[in-house]
Amino acid sequence: MRNALSRVIVSNMERASAEKLRRFAWPVLLLGLFLLLLKLIALRAAPRDLDFLLAPAVSAVRLLTGHSFAFSDEAGYVHESGRIVIATDCSGIKLWGTAAAAAVGLSFLLRPRPFGARALLSFALCLAGSYPFAVVLNAVRIAAGIAAYLSLSPDASARLARTLHARQGALIELAGLAGFALLVLIIERKAVRES
Repeated sequence: MRNALSRVIVSNMERASAEKLRRFAWPVLLLGLFLLLLKLIALRAAPRDLDFLLAPAVSAVRLLTGHSFAFSDEAGYVHESGRIVIATDCSGIKLWGTAAAAAVGLSFLLRPRPFGARALLSFALCLAGSYPFAVVLNAVRIAAGIAAYLSLSPDASARLARTLHARQGALIELAGLAGFALLVLIIERKAVRES
């Protein structure tokens, strides 16, 4: 009797695990395809190809800093002084992918759903919601980088400027992604309560 009961319990646990895996598999697969697409775009992208990310970010940087930039097909957006370039590496495409992965991961981890219209809508909202977040956070990161760069003395080394730019950017991205994850958690908690 005890042996039969343990077989039933194990069988039920295996079924529950398989169902959980099915509920997690499709968002992971779609997210993987989305991230692969972003990676392929980023690998071969010219500034014009990433203008869907660069143009709104540069517009926000203009608002934040008051500096103007002109578009160049070869370089990206070039500062009026010619000393600063917002290039394809500054597009925020990796940031968008990271934000999308965080939104999808948190959303579907907190509330696994079977494949269906509502789940697809939730998935699409995670991707769409992460885009404006990535653009705004990237603009803040670029504006802070410009302010830091322009505050350096002309004698400061290029290496110091690059190091400052990288560390400051990483801190801003980390803080922004933490805030975005918190927002996703709040939205998901509210959705769970309402359902």
